[in-house]
Amino acid sequence: MHAALSPTRPISAEEQQAIVDLRTILPSIECLEDSYILRWLRAKDLRFDETAEALKKHVTFRKAWELDSIESWEAPEIRSNRLLRGINSPRLPTIHRRPAFSNNQS
Repeated sequence: MHAALSPTRPISAEEQQAIVDLRTILPSIECLEDSYILRWLRAKDLRFDETAEALKKHVTFRKAWELDSIESWEAPEIRSNRLLRGINSPRLPTIHRRPAFSNNQS
C-alpha cells in the first residue's frame, strides 16, 4: 500500500484546518465525524471546493432518502403481507412470495 493512501496516516495540520473550514461553510455536516470528512478530503486529494461540493450532494442525498432514520423504517403493509421471511440452512436470510399471491398460470 502506498504510504500516502494509508488510512492510519496521522491527520496533518492542513487536513485539520480543511475540516474546520468545511464545517464552517457546510453546517449540514455537523453530524459527520472528523474521520469521515477526512476520508472525503483525502479521496479528493485535499481539493477543498470539490470536497465541499461532494459532501453537500452526499448530505442532500441522505436527507432525500431518509438514510439517517433507516432504523425506524417499516415495510409497507402490502409488502410484508405478501412475503415470507426465513433463514436457510447456512443461516442466510431468505424471502419467499406467499403462494396465494404467486402467478401459477402459464
